[in-house]
Amino acid sequence: LTSDYYSSRIKDDQIGALFVGKDIQSKEFDTVVQLSSDSYLSKQHNPIASDDLIIIIGNLIDNALEAFKGSNIDNRRIDVRVIENDHIIKIGVSDNAGGIDKSVKERMFNRGVSTKQGENRGTGLHLVSEIVKLYSGEKSVQSSMHRTYIEITLKKVK
Repeated sequence: LTSDYYSSRIKDDQIGALFVGKDIQSKEFDTVVQLSSDSYLSKQHNPIASDDLIIIIGNLIDNALEAFKGSNIDNRRIDVRVIENDHIIKIGVSDNAGGIDKSVKERMFNRGVSTKQGENRGTGLHLVSEIVKLYSGEKSVQSSMHRTYIEITLKKVK
């Protein structure tokens, strides 16, 4: 059921597999990852590479999952939307894990910035930022006490 839901919307097998994997991983966090019903991604979305989309979507979902750690929030949700047209691919990820601290929000795409403990942290969103630059795209972060929404837009034309 799950893979059919993804494959009817996500025609790129690599991205489809990523969603199935994140769906399984999210159960360990007692969290629901939901791909919006209007999401669409074609099999070929040149010049945007599947690997770059995997880095973006994977990092945004991973960070949302991490945000739930140590919280007692019920109905944990991560909503993902992937929209493609002839000009752009837009990826939106929102969670209800609470907001991002203002001091972190301004620096979160810088290399080495992380709210997590441990070595070698703070590379994921920096990579996302580099990919956004590569495709002359845009990124935005909206955060409130209850929700965080990150939107990444990549342009297909240079």
